[in-house]
Amino acid sequence: MTAADKAGCARLADAQQAMATAHERLTQTLNGPARDHAISDMARWRRIAETFCVASAGTEPSAIAEARDCLIERTQARRRRLDGLPRGSDYPFISDYVTIEAGATSSIRFMFVAAYPKLERPGVDNNRANARLSKLANNTIDKYRPRLGEQATDSRGVSFDFDYTLVFATPQLVTVIATYAGYLNSTHTARGIDTTMVDLASGRMLAPADFLTADALASMQPIVREYLRVQFRQRQGFDMTMPSDKLAELLRQPGRWIARDDRLEIVFNADEIGPYASDPYTVAFPYKYSSALIRRDGPLASKLP
Repeated sequence: MTAADKAGCARLADAQQAMATAHERLTQTLNGPARDHAISDMARWRRIAETFCVASAGTEPSAIAEARDCLIERTQARRRRLDGLPRGSDYPFISDYVTIEAGATSSIRFMFVAAYPKLERPGVDNNRANARLSKLANNTIDKYRPRLGEQATDSRGVSFDFDYTLVFATPQLVTVIATYAGYLNSTHTARGIDTTMVDLASGRMLAPADFLTADALASMQPIVREYLRVQFRQRQGFDMTMPSDKLAELLRQPGRWIARDDRLEIVFNADEIGPYASDPYTVAFPYKYSSALIRRDGPLASKLP
């Protein structure tokens, strides 16, 4: 092993120890089915993380180091997730799953790796939410899979990673933030975000009307435009002549809203309002300044001052 290899292995060992400590802190607050789920989910995650990183690294000479760096990154992310999960009776029963697909057409090699969550709280109907979460991952693969007869435009082929993070506004309200990024057989890349907000107590997916007042979207439109305008001074994108009805339609879509602990966020993918290669644009509404926008009988009522 080289010195760089030894340093990489040491970093991985440190990350794994920190993750194990975070997992122990979590399981100490659990018992019965919740504890069993947390333990089995960790075992599943270890298998998935290794498979995910080996697949993502490919077969180039640098693959071993890339797989190790990927595993370090995912282990650190897992530790942060464990530290952020609700404890005790609020434990959310969310597991990791992955789809991996590799192959080739007559002239194009491809590699797809898609990680997505599954909601598994006992006694809750999670079928619709889980169907959406798995469909997002698999439909993205279907969209970019090379077709038979399609010709390669360079030697690198097609690669695509689909991953997710969990954000809890309250112990019972989670937003699954799915992110995707890929290299599509040319200089063209694709990347973006799609969100799913779920009430864990009922398994119901939420739309803006569930947490915003009736006239909130109309009030938010000029604010959204202005904050996007500020961002476009650094990154050209948004067509400020976009009709109000088009922006209103974008704001009504559930797949762009994130409920965080201290704020609501709205995400716009670059191909919706700017150059396709740009990063997504985000507009935030802190709860402490948004009392008139949030329903007092909705899932974010506890966030209001």
